[in-house]
Amino acid sequence: MIRRIIGQIHLWAGLTLCMPFVLLGLTGSVLVFEDELNRVFGPAAGHLTAGGAAQPASDVVAAARAVAPAGFVPIGYMAPAAAGELASVRLGPPGRAAPGVDMVRIIVDPVSLETIFEPQNGWLRQVFFLHSTLLMKNREGRQLVGGFGVVMLVMGARAASSIGGPAAASGAALSRYRREHAGSDCIANCMERRASGVLWCSLS
Repeated sequence: MIRRIIGQIHLWAGLTLCMPFVLLGLTGSVLVFEDELNRVFGPAAGHLTAGGAAQPASDVVAAARAVAPAGFVPIGYMAPAAAGELASVRLGPPGRAAPGVDMVRIIVDPVSLETIFEPQNGWLRQVFFLHSTLLMKNREGRQLVGGFGVVMLVMGARAASSIGGPAAASGAALSRYRREHAGSDCIANCMERRASGVLWCSLS
């Protein structure tokens, strides 16, 4: 009875503790395609760039900085993936407590320098906060996620080190045992045929 209770506690504790790792994996998989998803579902979806030559990257960043909140500085720039697509600039306050919490993303037409704000309450933005701070949006949330990352790294290293360890050793010992006892009359793999009651053995 006690053993069964301990087993149930172990089962549910393991399931509960694995939920943050599953959550981080799922949200991280979504964020890998953040820019592609923004082009389809973001505020600039379907926007057509103006005709003509693209402006230098410095002018694109300057255009984004001009409409960003006062004091925000550029922290990232993504050039258009192809002709006719939009650029994006990420800006945030200097010395921010938790990276990404106060950050804004501004989409810029590289030809006309027209700017489009990405809303802070967009679903992709919430996925980002969930992945980076578990929606805590502070340094403590960032550190907690970092701690989960360290645990995942240790668990992965432990799993990798166990490959080819005890299982391989026991397999090699079994093969050696069979080679040494091949042809023996007393060592056999036996299978009982319950229907006829006949005992059938095959040497190995």
